[in-house]
Parts: sequence; structure tokens; C-alpha cells
Amino acid sequence: MDEKIESRIDLIQEWMELLNEIHSSKSKTEVVREAKENLLRKIVEGVIDIASRLIALNGFRRPDTYAEYFKVLKEKGVITEDLSESLGEMAQFRNLMIHQYHRIQLEELDSIIEEDLKDIQEFVSHVIKYQKKEP
Repeated sequence: MDEKIESRIDLIQEWMELLNEIHSSKSKTEVVREAKENLLRKIVEGVIDIASRLIALNGFRRPDTYAEYFKVLKEKGVITEDLSESLGEMAQFRNLMIHQYHRIQLEELDSIIEEDLKDIQEFVSHVIKYQKKEP
């Protein structure tokens, strides 16, 4: 497996453990909201970094947006269509967090953690499986 991808996967898994630990505390303070937002942003950026690296290593077409990275991976059989759509939405949500178009509410973050974080694990599994197939 590519060392940069492997390193990024390790970080994503660390951040997911921290995020789950913070989330399980059920605390609703501003510090907790900020921590959740920061960790979620880092996780999504890590996934984007992995997608970018896979695209570059394999000479896939270069996407124009972060959300499109996952369409490219779907086209090449790395991930499923459903996963591509879900990760594309996460990439768009990441833009909201980065550019602060509006304040992200704790309820929005909790919903993503509870409903969509499993997609990150699924992505990691697909990447590991794809990397093992590559010569």
C-alpha cells in the first residue's frame, strides 16, 4: 500500500476514535461543538487527500471539485455510486465548515456523526481493498 495513503488512513482512524469519544460524552458545550466540527473537517479532508492521491497515482482524470473526486473513483470502480454520492455531500459540507457560510449547529454535526461517519469507514475499506489489487 502507498505509504502516504496508509499514513492518512491511520490519522483518519485516530480522529474518528476521538470524535466518537467526544460524541459519546453527550456534552453540548461550545468547546465540544468546536471539537466535533474540527475533527469532522480533518476527517473529510483526509478522505479528500486519499482520493486525490489515488487519482494521481493511477493517472485518473483530474476532477474540478472535491465532490467530483469521488465521482472519478466511482467511475474507476474504487467505490460504489452510493458511497460516491455520500462522500461528495461530505466534501460539500466541508466547504461550508471551511468558508463558514453559516455557523454549523451541534445538531447538524451530531446527525453527520450518527448517520454518515460509517461511510468514512466504508471508504477506507474500499481503498485498502483497491490498493491490495494494484501491482
